Amino acid sequence: MKSSVVLLLLFLLAVTSGCRTASRSSGHSSDHPISGTNVAPAQPAPATNNNFGDGRWHTVKVTPRPKNISTWNKLNPVWWYGNLDDSEPPAWFKPGEERRTAKWRARNPFHNFTFYVIGIADKPHYRSGNYPRRTSNPNGGWNVAVARRKLVFLPFVSYTRKKFEFYFGWRTGGNFGVKVNYNATKPPRSGRNQTQSPSETSPSDKTAVPSGP
Repeated sequence: MKSSVVLLLLFLLAVTSGCRTASRSSGHSSDHPISGTNVAPAQPAPATNNNFGDGRWHTVKVTPRPKNISTWNKLNPVWWYGNLDDSEPPAWFKPGEERRTAKWRARNPFHNFTFYVIGIADKPHYRSGNYPRRTSNPNGGWNVAVARRKLVFLPFVSYTRKKFEFYFGWRTGGNFGVKVNYNATKPPRSGRNQTQSPSETSPSDKTAVPSGP
């Protein structure tokens, strides 16, 4: 009889100890909030580098705005010559002059071809480099990057030194471009994007966030 009582007491002690242990372990932690509560999981400290890692090799994801471009358009040479993003000249381009539209199209021929036929400016993709969001190295010299769309890799290289600027390849928004320029510094045009002109910057550009490949 005494052994039965002792066994019963030991069983009750084990059960109550297990309940206390489970109760303590069910308390919410900083990493895993309890369902149905407003407790948010712990977040890493915000990055203090405003350049998102510029200066070291890293990858960003470029997410363009959706565009309804048919396969027929991409196979149509007449469509290649057009400008889907800036069909009319902006206000800063030769205001008041005759045939502004024709001059604008002549200034930026084959926009659709370089952006959407051989370019990937309408497709989500990744871009890797020391300065993947920039066309040129902000410190001067070389800037090398590569855009990747699935199994397709598209290279880019640029070089700047004082008044000289050169680049070749697929740029920050996925569009193809070539430039060789040597001139004195010009005053900025009012109302114009100083990094790239409207025709050079797709609406899909710069929706880039740090991301892994």
